[in-house]
Amino acid sequence: MPINPIDPSKKPGGNGNEKYTPPKEKFGPSEYDKAAEKIKQDSEKAKAEASKMAEEHRAKTKAESPRTYTERLQDMGRLPKPSVGSGKSGGGGAGGDFSGMKGLDKPFKAGGKVSSASKRADGCAIKGKTKGRMV
Repeated sequence: MPINPIDPSKKPGGNGNEKYTPPKEKFGPSEYDKAAEKIKQDSEKAKAEASKMAEEHRAKTKAESPRTYTERLQDMGRLPKPSVGSGKSGGGGAGGDFSGMKGLDKPFKAGGKVSSASKRADGCAIKGKTKGRMV
């Protein structure tokens, strides 16, 4: 079939009054979209089941775990039990109430003396001399 040259002064395909009609659009999801949605739903179900199983496992492990040393001491009365809602932060925790423990009413022993820093230095400083004059 021979190729005919076209005249650049004429519009190709007719007189220009033709109406453009795009191809018909698909309605509804394609097969790929259906498969992707099914995979997404299966994944969400699996995540929910895994979350539920993990929660059950955590609860079972906590129920079976032995009590801590601190909990046992608190039950024997050796340590004060933490009071809920006490303290500045409102959650208890660090700091605690040590009013029930013995020996904390007096922070230091009675008696004793304070020695000067130059005596404690054990000869590494000469009394009366400054650091610059020691050399």
